[in-house]
Amino acid sequence: MQRAQQVPGLATLFGSMSSQEATLLLEKELEQYGANGLFQFISDGTPVIRRNRPENAAYMHYGPSFLWDPAYTVLRVRINTSELPKEYNSHAGEELLIPVTGDVQYQFFWTEGGVRPHRVLSGRLTPGCIARVNPQIPHMGWASGATSDAWVIVRSISNTAVSVCHESDTDIFKPSRIAEHTLNSAGLYGLIASGLSEQVRCCRGTLTLEEAAQRVNLHSSYLSRIENQNVNNLCIDTLCQLSKGLSMPIKELFSSMSWHSIVEQLVPQNGSCRVVKPEPTPNHYLHAKYWVILAGERISVTSPDVMDDMTSWITLQGETVVETADKRFRQLVGPQGVLHTRTNEAINFWALADTQLLQVRYSSVCTC
Repeated sequence: MQRAQQVPGLATLFGSMSSQEATLLLEKELEQYGANGLFQFISDGTPVIRRNRPENAAYMHYGPSFLWDPAYTVLRVRINTSELPKEYNSHAGEELLIPVTGDVQYQFFWTEGGVRPHRVLSGRLTPGCIARVNPQIPHMGWASGATSDAWVIVRSISNTAVSVCHESDTDIFKPSRIAEHTLNSAGLYGLIASGLSEQVRCCRGTLTLEEAAQRVNLHSSYLSRIENQNVNNLCIDTLCQLSKGLSMPIKELFSSMSWHSIVEQLVPQNGSCRVVKPEPTPNHYLHAKYWVILAGERISVTSPDVMDDMTSWITLQGETVVETADKRFRQLVGPQGVLHTRTNEAINFWALADTQLLQVRYSSVCTC
């Protein structure tokens, strides 16, 4: 309470200061919350509500501070039951899953083409593997045993972490679950599994429904039905109108329906770094590398010089001292610790024990 009384309000910022003075004061205050730093270390997650969450899972937030305006987030999920969920989830974007304890099973509602969409089971995902899931394909996951824990890295199509999870449950974050009978309609399935509805909403941006509808020559109520996945059979002409009026990449949407998941084993190899397989589609923004550092070893890692670059380091096993060359930043990172960086300067890792790290870099430039 005492601190709140010491910090000026908006009336002071806008009423008695120049814009330069107000900006400097605001930047100083934001530093208290880590908004202006280049590094963030998280050892203990905070409970969050995930927007597209299954009914059998609880999430902890280990991602970069929302004040950084990150495009993705890092979550730790506990799946509490081996019962098959009753409904599917779907969201456009990217998702990586790394089991920590217990096995995870996925079921997708999918088709390669030529046949109607149907249930497709993934193999069991066990600790020591990483799965790149295509989250727009309707899917459900459950624990093969009593409980399973896993790391989940999620990027929504809007490139905003706040659209993925929130600290409190709100009407906005009511889960959008999909019943299987809905997906039996081929037209609705295409609308959902292509991510088209979310892409329309994302490309519309700040335009009102009426403004966007005028651009694409559709009635606003019909455009609303498209965004809310309530159109049984969208015609090709309408797709072309949406693509032209909202600058929406239709071809990429449908090419992304060609796969549901990629699974790769993370086999430790001494002193190694391995690129995790990218998506089959070219436009991905989460680039993952798996590092193994033996006890006593030191490595130096430099990120490419890219403007939108942000990186998260998840400690899967072991313990490291992480520091910059000038020792300006120095941090002990243990198991389950997550370090976030937004700098291209070299970062040094000194392993105090045999260590396994997952590096996840967000960037529009692919180095996979």
